[in-house]
Amino acid sequence: MAFNRFYPGVAWRTAALFATTSALAWMIAYTHWYVTIMLLTAAVLAEVALLVQFSTRSAREVARFLDALAVDDLS
Repeated sequence: MAFNRFYPGVAWRTAALFATTSALAWMIAYTHWYVTIMLLTAAVLAEVALLVQFSTRSAREVARFLDALAVDDLS
């Protein structure tokens, strides 16, 4: 079986999201660095968007493949 990039990709992105969210929670609780808090909030939102995009990519590729098969496009 070929090396599957999906699970390591999701694990890496989830770990990064957890670390960023933990840093954000710590900064909200213990500091008053509002610019850094806003930047971390933006980073968390970007990481969530990238995780969703990465996790739905395989479903889009399968749907595109099945659509191509439906019209007998074997390229």
